Amino acid sequence: MNLTKAFIVTVLSILALSFRSVHQGGMGADAPKKPPAVKSPLSPQEALKHFKITPGLRIELVAAEPQIESPVAMTFDEEADADAAKR
Repeated sequence: MNLTKAFIVTVLSILALSFRSVHQGGMGADAPKKPPAVKSPLSPQEALKHFKITPGLRIELVAAEPQIESPVAMTFDEEADADAAKR
């Protein structure tokens, strides 16, 4: 077996064991809770209420329809300014 095949077999084995461990309760009490069901679609302002963020950070709505209708990419520069590309 060449090195590439051995690497792939090793990675797949690790993934399979990890998957099995998680689904057999391997995560214990630290398992994340399922979020409550949300009726969709939400308005941008209503969606902001459902975000969970780290204390000290903030989230802002910077663009929504009709300003931007079909975003395909978004970047932030070193000064945290956002640029969005649309179709």
